[in-house]
Amino acid sequence: MKLLNITLLIVQRVFEFFGGISQYIARTIASLRFIKLIYKPIPTDVFIVTYPRSCTTWMQMIIYQLISNGDLEFNHIGEKIPFFERIPFSNIRLKGLPNPRIFKTHLPYDKIPKGKCKYIYIMRNGMDVVLSYYHFYKSYLKYHNNFDAFFKKFLDGKLQSKSWFNHVLGWYKVKENENVLFLHYEDLKNNFDATIVKISNFLGIELNKDKLKIVKQNSEFDFMKNYEEKFDHANEILLTMGIKPKNFLRKGTSDYGKIEFDDKKIQLFEKKMDEIFKSKTIAKI
Repeated sequence: MKLLNITLLIVQRVFEFFGGISQYIARTIASLRFIKLIYKPIPTDVFIVTYPRSCTTWMQMIIYQLISNGDLEFNHIGEKIPFFERIPFSNIRLKGLPNPRIFKTHLPYDKIPKGKCKYIYIMRNGMDVVLSYYHFYKSYLKYHNNFDAFFKKFLDGKLQSKSWFNHVLGWYKVKENENVLFLHYEDLKNNFDATIVKISNFLGIELNKDKLKIVKQNSEFDFMKNYEEKFDHANEILLTMGIKPKNFLRKGTSDYGKIEFDDKKIQLFEKKMDEIFKSKTIAKI
């Protein structure tokens, strides 16, 4: 493994030297080295896992509030709960992270490092996800095509994070594993207190009424919206990208996708869901 890591590092440096499109290849190699060869899971590690636009940031805030007793003294939540896939390209070092090490990730089950660590997976209604993801693409990735074209890409799994359907299904299949907690975004919205108790029990965190009150207060959508600079993943480069601030946290609601979909899109979505899931009960729509 050590020899393989050194070999890949040399190849990575060569691609970095040439620049241009080679930088993308270099980053891919760096990511592969980190995930497969450098990172070693330990039992106290916790992964917050989602498909993009599925409650990732909210869950980061909730869990950090649980373990810190309501601390808000951070510049960005990513300092406390880093984006796992981006660690190779940041100034974050694994050895410098406090215990428990908590990461957010969008990795599917077949790509994530396996170990005795814990995984919290949050699934959100797919129609809400695609609409939120579309607005994200427009605001952050300069996507200029219309929603119809984006919706087709979503159904075909041709977006950055590939297929939402396969991502959800992969984690759903292991939801009974003792180190996996499978949650629905809608349950968190509609039954917050009970879901926080479930999360606390899963992580072995003591929870009393006072702590629950703090977590609830600091994790409210309006509260987080007021401090959006602490959660916007692109905040540091907003000005250079010409992106309008205060646009990362949009609505914090569920089922708004259904409202904005026409009948044809709903039928196409449900047909795809039937093909992949075999059962619509998984999606709670």
